Amino acid sequence: MVKKVKVGPYILDLEMDADDLSKKYKDWVKKCTGLSGETIGVRSKTSLFDFIKNQGSVGRVVFDKESPDGRETQQKSNMGGSIFIPMLDTFYNKMKFEPNDAKQLQDIYTTLLSNSDDNSSQNPRNMAFNGIKSYSRKPIIRNGKPLKDKRGNERHTVINITVFGHYRTPKYVEYRNKIKKLNEFEGHESWYASTKPNKSEPPMWQALYAKKEGNLNIKLSLIQIVEETMESLKNAKGKVSNTTPITIKGQGTADAVYRGISDVKSFFDKVVLDSTYKTKKGNFNVKKVQDWFAANPIPLDTNSEETLMKKIMESIDASYPINITEVPLRISPLMIKRIAGLAGFQPPVKETEEVKKMSWMEVLVR
Repeated sequence: MVKKVKVGPYILDLEMDADDLSKKYKDWVKKCTGLSGETIGVRSKTSLFDFIKNQGSVGRVVFDKESPDGRETQQKSNMGGSIFIPMLDTFYNKMKFEPNDAKQLQDIYTTLLSNSDDNSSQNPRNMAFNGIKSYSRKPIIRNGKPLKDKRGNERHTVINITVFGHYRTPKYVEYRNKIKKLNEFEGHESWYASTKPNKSEPPMWQALYAKKEGNLNIKLSLIQIVEETMESLKNAKGKVSNTTPITIKGQGTADAVYRGISDVKSFFDKVVLDSTYKTKKGNFNVKKVQDWFAANPIPLDTNSEETLMKKIMESIDASYPINITEVPLRISPLMIKRIAGLAGFQPPVKETEEVKKMSWMEVLVR
């Protein structure tokens, strides 16, 4: 399908299935918004999408064992969804492809790629929690009486172990229910790992970085959607619309277009030898050349031609991921004459009458 997008002063007819990419992102948001509470292993009704959207300002969820009611608390992280989710919402809703939009998307992808690394502290499956390995069967006795917590429950000796990905392990649930007399729910076995990081599949990891569908049935993770978008941009082909031709009006630009764009050079090299492109007085027919370029967009056949044209367009640079394959040109009359001269056109020589100088005596005689 063809989508019209504005890039600086130019309109591109872009061959890219932008609507499909937008739908995949919106489906991801809808799915993550519908996952909350016990579904993702927390007591609150906050959705998985909200946790991701607040990541960075309010990051991962952990269990506060010192709190009287066993509530979850939230810890800060550095770079997260609080920064890139608003950008992605704007991008996938409007599907604009301005150079700055493309750069932001690349920056987001680079961040997601970095955060998903096995050794990254931002990778949810590497998040370490103070889990429970075992606990004493009998309560702690002090002064001949069982020691109790603030809620009146007997306290037991707990041997801790580091768990990764999620804190809601079977031993944690058992301890909370039997000792703390709470009604805890179990977490999914894939969410945590007690041996080493990089082995768990917690909800946030499934939503952001998974390469396959996990127990939450998220079909595509965010990094897969952004990755597919980046790949689509790299393979997208854009033609500059005839309604926004690229103006060639400077001597340096005219020289570069003639020497750097093969179809422009071939055209001028041919027409400077064509008598139909001469006026009655033998001058180069600028108007006819302008009409030809107005009716014939120029294909960009090589990377070097595309790079040159992106420089001339100025509003984008060579790093802009979309391939520009065809451009309409508007060349000023002066620059047409300039290029024609480079192609070898010689304007007719004007004949001048010889003026003979005479003395005043010769004038009188005549």
